[in-house]
Amino acid sequence: MNRLERGIGLAAWLALAAACGTSARQPRSCQQDSECPSSSYCLGGACVAGLLPQAHIAIVGTGRELVSHRLVQFDGSGSVDPNPQHRLTAYRWAVKRASATACDPSPASGAADKLATTFRCAGEYQVELTVKNSLELESAPIAQAVTVAPSANPPVIDGQSPDLLLQHRCAGTPLACQAVDAGGAAAFQLSVTAHDVEDGQALGYQWEVDPPEGADRAAASFEPDARAANPIVRIASAGARIAGVWTFRAHVTDGDALTTPVEIRVTVEDAAPALAAELDLAAFDHTFADNVYRVHGLVKYTASDPEGDPLQVTARVLESAATGCQATLTPLVRSDAVEVTVDLTCLSAQELSPTVAGQALGAGVQRQLEVTVGDQQGGQATVTLPFEVRDTPPTLASLVIATDHGTGNCLTPSGRCFTAAGAIPAPFDPDGDPAELVGYQAQNVDAHGVWSSDGLGRFTLQTDLAYPGSFRAADGRSPVGVLARVKDPWRAADVPLALSIPNRAPVATPFAIGAVASHDGARYLVQGAPATFVDPDGDPLASPDAGNAACSAALAPSASGATLTATCGTASPWSAGPALSSFVASPFVLTVSAADPWERGGSPGARLAAQAPPSPSLDSVTVALPAKCTRVCPIGEPCEYVATVNCTSLTYAPSVRSPVPVGVTVQASSGGSASFSCLGAACSGGLTFSCTAATLSVTLWDGLNPAVTQRVDLVAQCP
Repeated sequence: MNRLERGIGLAAWLALAAACGTSARQPRSCQQDSECPSSSYCLGGACVAGLLPQAHIAIVGTGRELVSHRLVQFDGSGSVDPNPQHRLTAYRWAVKRASATACDPSPASGAADKLATTFRCAGEYQVELTVKNSLELESAPIAQAVTVAPSANPPVIDGQSPDLLLQHRCAGTPLACQAVDAGGAAAFQLSVTAHDVEDGQALGYQWEVDPPEGADRAAASFEPDARAANPIVRIASAGARIAGVWTFRAHVTDGDALTTPVEIRVTVEDAAPALAAELDLAAFDHTFADNVYRVHGLVKYTASDPEGDPLQVTARVLESAATGCQATLTPLVRSDAVEVTVDLTCLSAQELSPTVAGQALGAGVQRQLEVTVGDQQGGQATVTLPFEVRDTPPTLASLVIATDHGTGNCLTPSGRCFTAAGAIPAPFDPDGDPAELVGYQAQNVDAHGVWSSDGLGRFTLQTDLAYPGSFRAADGRSPVGVLARVKDPWRAADVPLALSIPNRAPVATPFAIGAVASHDGARYLVQGAPATFVDPDGDPLASPDAGNAACSAALAPSASGATLTATCGTASPWSAGPALSSFVASPFVLTVSAADPWERGGSPGARLAAQAPPSPSLDSVTVALPAKCTRVCPIGEPCEYVATVNCTSLTYAPSVRSPVPVGVTVQASSGGSASFSCLGAACSGGLTFSCTAATLSVTLWDGLNPAVTQRVDLVAQCP
């Protein structure tokens, strides 16, 4: 506890702190100093403003007047910091001579709590001390005036080495750094010549050195030792700092203990390291997860030090406006390169402020990545890059909408439509950002289609059955598209979507059937329905095919789809006679198919076999002969006509009841016969017979059924 703490209690201390700069507002509560503003600290759970430290100067070890050429020590250790739990951290001494005083003391400044100096000239001096505490508060300078009397016959300096300018080099493993001259020599000589008017043999020499800030005075060595008048000096370290101004001070002392100091400045130069970024812009993608926005990236630089000094790297992110985002930068030094891993986390989309097309969105925060490399000697190089957070525009989970497909009633001229119903894919953001669907609309719906939507993501497309090309192409893509609008926390994007409308081919069910053979005058024919078709989507069917060159096909709509009717034939002129047996013996094997507007479907396995027709028969079993009718009126009875055959011969060609050609053989009871073919009433020949015949015997054979013989009666009749 310091003296102020001993003199006042906590309550009085708080009152004193409030009176010395805190406002009348309610003090900020705290648990530790880091929670308080700059130059204040936590005391009793409240932030209080720090008090300025107080400097104090004492002169040590002299009870008489100060004289030149004797060492004087000023002591600042009595300075105090009145802030509890804080301490003094820095001392700054300055000894200034009055205008009438001929020279400065050596040294004329210091940074320790005590300053030992030698006044080389008599005169008036001002000794000043300023102290700083751990709150970075600095005291007002305290000054003490001193008068220095002259001394008699001090050593006289006749000559000294000039100030030197050296370079330095670092190399090896472990690393060693040393000061070198232009020729590369690592040792240099300092010298001073002096005399004493009383006794020239009584002079003694003592060298000391003030290193530059950050350097260790032990890096300077003297050969043979620091008491030589002209020592060989080396400045070297195991990689630590040696660059800067080294003040070598020789104290030349005579037998009366009078000392004349001599200062020689040796400047060890340091060339700044080189640093260059591989890119002109540090631009990184971001992600969003667990309600945190994260940016991660790596920036590479080339880096080198011309003197071989090891490099240290510092990095920071600069913001045009303060945010709550936290930046963690991890630099890594390689042999000739620097890599900086950047991690930025933000809890707010506004504060993340991604950059799109050169514009910072959200809060509009501009950022820079500042990377500095420094060597051990104090040289630095800094590269500042624009630091941008990239944002990938939101989109949808898929750019193709796969719909269902059917048919149904609709308000189009035909009253029937192809229908497709679907939903807009879920919003998706490649960065993981929250995304939402703002709206959507159909594209390229022509006059044959109708589009409807619930506004929540679901829609239906209907197209007149007469215009399948307005509904979908053969590859499944519809000419109709959708334009959806999606947004993330910063911007909206239009996403074009394609409709993929599936289609299922018609499905055939084949049968093996038989049907009665027939003939069309040129071919034997068989006709039947060897297959049915169903379209899973309900599409209209067309373009039937039996899959056999001897067959033709037709479709007839049914309640469940369509029925395929096949007609198959074998060429056989009817006049050539019956060939039914070979026709029936060779069934037709079919591969049936039919097409919806985009795709054909079918199946093998259908068979259509010709079956024997009913046995042939004659349309009539009587033939009316030409007759001469004579009216006969017996007495007492009604009159009647008596027919008398009135022909010599007659040609007979029957009309045959059969769907196929029939071979006919006719024999007359009066003698004579003929064979020919008939198809219905058309015959290739006939039998000319004598009108005296009473009957005809007609044998019919269709080539398959057993031959049938029928008697035909020849009659002469009167009306």
